[in-house]
Amino acid sequence: MQVKRTELSGLDSPSFVWLPYLLLDDRLFFAKDAKIYFNMYKGKVYDVVVAFFPSDYLTQKGYSDHPVYSANASVFNKEELSCSSGNCFSDWMKTVRDDCSDGFPSIGNSPYEDFRTFEEMGFLDNTERARALKEFSRIKECDWAREFCSKMEE
Repeated sequence: MQVKRTELSGLDSPSFVWLPYLLLDDRLFFAKDAKIYFNMYKGKVYDVVVAFFPSDYLTQKGYSDHPVYSANASVFNKEELSCSSGNCFSDWMKTVRDDCSDGFPSIGNSPYEDFRTFEEMGFLDNTERARALKEFSRIKECDWAREFCSKMEE
């Protein structure tokens, strides 16, 4: 079976348009504002997309009906991307989940733990690993991803 890959990237995040004032000067965003989408094929990870989605900010401001919710859903919640992590987990960036019934104890903790789990599961190919690193590199706390990306460019 040929795997259909998505053309989407985190740069397609509607929050870049709707909420640009929440971005840092270098256009990075904090891990708490990351929603991670990906696909799996025969246990291998591909199509990793790290979207900018500041759900805590929207909740704190009482913007439960902000247009960015439906815009984000129309871009990323299609059948193209079947799995998610990041700030869709209530304990994202808050606790360590070491007893998880879904079989992936590190998914939903932090960007580093998600990437480490993806590495353990394996990427579909090296192109998908490089894509994932590039996606994670947009998160402020992911210096490690930016370092890997700069080494790949050398």
